[in-house]
Amino acid sequence: WDWNMLTDEIYYSPRWKSMLGHPDNELTNEFSTWEQLTDDAGRIRTMSMIDECIAGKQEGFVSEFRMKHKDGHWLDIMSRGILVRDEQGQPVRMVGTHVDLSDRKQAERTLIEKEKAETAARMKSQFLANMSHELRTPMNGIIGMTHLALQTELNEKQKNYIDKAHSSASS
Repeated sequence: WDWNMLTDEIYYSPRWKSMLGHPDNELTNEFSTWEQLTDDAGRIRTMSMIDECIAGKQEGFVSEFRMKHKDGHWLDIMSRGILVRDEQGQPVRMVGTHVDLSDRKQAERTLIEKEKAETAARMKSQFLANMSHELRTPMNGIIGMTHLALQTELNEKQKNYIDKAHSSASS
């Protein structure tokens, strides 16, 4: 893209337009085309960077935002722009490129989801190991004490109760 700041004319290359799913003649070469196709947060952030360039705080910018494809889905775009000034230091044009980062961003999102799932599985496994340990410790005490109790003199009813407790704990 190439923005003549003196005439407010902008040129979007056919490749720039095709990246968004449009033939060359379908999108107008106007600044509003970019504004209309760019998500609100990205547009605001990028315009702030452009304003900083115009004010002389930066010579260029790199910004990531989303743009609407012709079929309705969003593309992740990285835009780079450089401000060109005349001999008096006045801004006269800004030129730049757009790169479609959608595949890379999707791969990053997939990797993050995979890492979250692996973390959740590890935490679940650790929780189960801890709970198993927490249950085994008192159960071993019950098994041991019921075993000792069964070695003592008990009436038939007591023996029956302790035998069932011992058998259940052992199971």
